[in-house]
Amino acid sequence: MMTNKNRKKMMRKNKKKNKKKMMVKYSNKQNNNNKENNNNKENSNRENSNRENSSSSKRRREQMMEKTYWNYYFKIMQKRIQKQKLLCLFLITGIESDDIRQ
Repeated sequence: MMTNKNRKKMMRKNKKKNKKKMMVKYSNKQNNNNKENNNNKENSNRENSNRENSSSSKRRREQMMEKTYWNYYFKIMQKRIQKQKLLCLFLITGIESDDIRQ
């Protein structure tokens, strides 16, 4: 016959065992998930690298670089032209340089 003390001890031991089991199960699940995620990442990286190395993607990348360069260049040129127009306007109207700065 089990006394209350013994029953409580057994319950505590069982709780600890169950906790350990659950922890092991959980950690195994996590490890499996991590492995799957890593595999998926590797596969996607491989696909991406294959895509990046294809000739069409290289051409596309070069075209994008050219576009961005020319867009940048034209913006700078427009700003310069605007400044020159303003200067010409001020010179024609005869406003002094101190007034231009303000």
